[in-house]
Amino acid sequence: MPKRVIDCSGMIEIPFLGDTPRLHRCIATYMIPGYESATDDLLGSIVAHSGCQEYPIVVFCFDRSPSAEHVLQKYKVIPIQCNVISNDPVAYHSVLYSVAHVIDAEQFLCLGADTLVLDNIKPLFALLDVCAPEAIAAGKQVKDQEKGILDHMVFAGNQQALQALDLLIREQSSQHDDQSVSYWSTSEPFAQALSHMGKSVVLSPTCNAFFSDAAVKVGDRAGRLRASWQGETVKVLNFAGSGASESAEWRGHFARIPDPLVGVGEGNGYKDFVVALRGWIGRYGMSSMAWSFYGSADSQAASIRDPYTMPIFACLHYLIRANGCVRVLETGTARGVSAACLASAVAHRPQARVVTIDPHPRTERYFERWDLWAALPEPMQSCIETRQTRSLEGLKAALDAGEVYDAILLDSIHSEEYVWEEFQLAIQLVCAGGLILIHDAILKFGTVDRALARIEDAGYNVTRLWAAEGGVPEEDRLGLAVVEKRPRSSKIEINASSIDLLRKSL
Repeated sequence: MPKRVIDCSGMIEIPFLGDTPRLHRCIATYMIPGYESATDDLLGSIVAHSGCQEYPIVVFCFDRSPSAEHVLQKYKVIPIQCNVISNDPVAYHSVLYSVAHVIDAEQFLCLGADTLVLDNIKPLFALLDVCAPEAIAAGKQVKDQEKGILDHMVFAGNQQALQALDLLIREQSSQHDDQSVSYWSTSEPFAQALSHMGKSVVLSPTCNAFFSDAAVKVGDRAGRLRASWQGETVKVLNFAGSGASESAEWRGHFARIPDPLVGVGEGNGYKDFVVALRGWIGRYGMSSMAWSFYGSADSQAASIRDPYTMPIFACLHYLIRANGCVRVLETGTARGVSAACLASAVAHRPQARVVTIDPHPRTERYFERWDLWAALPEPMQSCIETRQTRSLEGLKAALDAGEVYDAILLDSIHSEEYVWEEFQLAIQLVCAGGLILIHDAILKFGTVDRALARIEDAGYNVTRLWAAEGGVPEEDRLGLAVVEKRPRSSKIEINASSIDLLRKSL
């Protein structure tokens, strides 16, 4: 594989990134020397409004000036340092036509540096999922709406389509005598190639709304910059063709922010869990959730009031994640729903482990019928470890092996004595400040509440969740108790007798 490629204009040399992981989706743009603030503004709008924060951003740049370096570092993008190999003025936009030859990605969204993203653009990627693989999506030029000529400032396609676009533009350009910068600074080569390919998808004007269009209205509303076109919300605003003085009021909104919120951190494991769980319920029905946090008090049915966010599982997930847990132990596997939720909270961390204990064997037939874990992403699957034993024996074995956990979920037998015995072992297994979670804390058919009273008498604070007497119930009065391994400070009670004793001693 060559170490560099010349873009289809013949003016720009682009290096390969080397051995890099294949990307699913990426956003590509460029930064023109002396106009770094425009790219700064675009990138700021992407991280604020695009809904695509999980997708890498590739920026083609042509110098490493302090202002350029500042923008690259500010947004933590993937920089590709290009070289200008022509003595003529350069039309930098042409570098995007060749992006699929230097970036290994399944899908691309290319944005000109003179645009702003003002709303969710993830549907542009979703569009590619249902289009023909050779199709390219682009918006019309504002001055040629009737002719249907497509504009190059916002376009999207998969790798196959954009590689074909690049090759076709190269073939077309070789047939033109005039290869001046004016040819490459317009949509002409792009529009000609799409016309020849015959596989273009025309985007709504809201995905490439020109600021100079009289139908586009821009303003500050509800605390953010917004634009509309004929009453519809604009997703991408295009400043091309607008005078600097005319658009000055609306530029720099994002570039002037020194500390944007960028990146996705360690990902959204909870979303992956909910997607897997929703598909699993779709296959086996709500009855599959009978032995879960959303089960009924009689263990015969289940009900989820909010199927979209599933706030009880969200609470479990973020309790574990927000407390920094890496190793979690659970007693009572049942169908593995809570174990899957726990795994979603820790799988992104090195050495993550969810140990789940249950005396009932998870046979091959059982897996075929109930295996939710198979639908989870591989890191979540691989961090779950099953142990077939009764919970007390399993906890004792873990203690004898010197194991330490950041959190423990007790969810096996819901009786006072059993939970109390489990707790006494759990308190030795969990680290200082770690969490001990006890399910079915307010179950009317159990005696867990008595065990919680004994835990409080032993000096531990117990917080009971989903136990409010008012409000709207999210589940069938099962409840969850949260105990921190940090006993309360001992208190000295001072009464009249103790005061007399104190006086006599002085």
